Amino acid sequence: MTGTRPSIKQWYLQQINFFHNLSMEAMMEIDGATEMLYFKKGEEIFKSDDENQIYLIKEGRVKILAHSDDGKQTMVKDVVYPGQILGAIKMSSHDTPEASAIAMDSQVIICVAESSVFEDLMTRHADVGLAMTLNVGNRLQQLERKLDMLLFKDASARIASFVLNLVEEHGDKSNAQWTLTHNLTHQDIANMTATSRQTVTTVLNDLKKKGLIDHRGKTFTVLVPEGLKAYS
Repeated sequence: MTGTRPSIKQWYLQQINFFHNLSMEAMMEIDGATEMLYFKKGEEIFKSDDENQIYLIKEGRVKILAHSDDGKQTMVKDVVYPGQILGAIKMSSHDTPEASAIAMDSQVIICVAESSVFEDLMTRHADVGLAMTLNVGNRLQQLERKLDMLLFKDASARIASFVLNLVEEHGDKSNAQWTLTHNLTHQDIANMTATSRQTVTTVLNDLKKKGLIDHRGKTFTVLVPEGLKAYS
């Protein structure tokens, strides 16, 4: 007895955490409603005024850029990782007219769907609606943590907390020391922690001297996770 062989796109979709517990019927509908796109590093994926689509990140990282009204200034607002959703469902902090999404890695794979089609799937398949609710809930928790960090912590604690959360959520924690390869400049980190580039450099060097982290090139290593938690 043989079943229907999944398409390459469906296989990719099944690797996204968001879809792990969905029924085969829902998966086949999503497979038919989405288009898989490939982006190279530096290519624009979307602008936030593209109001009719949502984007499911399968592979690679995406940076969200905020732009000034005159378009002369740009800063990194956030970094989004595989399994997360961006786009026109207006539950995201990224949905501002001055934001855009750029591929950070040599290959970024995105599954794109019309928001109206996806919203229809949510109404007809309870498991799709539940998955979206959980995804949005997790995203809101992350945003709440960022807001608390900005409101209640000083610059040193904000930077330490940023490094800890980044590595804890997206790094390799298989050993006692956690590691993460990133693609952020000190200015990017400053933008996301409401500090200055010089402060970021000073704090990272201080954390390194304290034996809490190592930072070489584009790799963060949290040497003493509990120690960094206490510091942040």
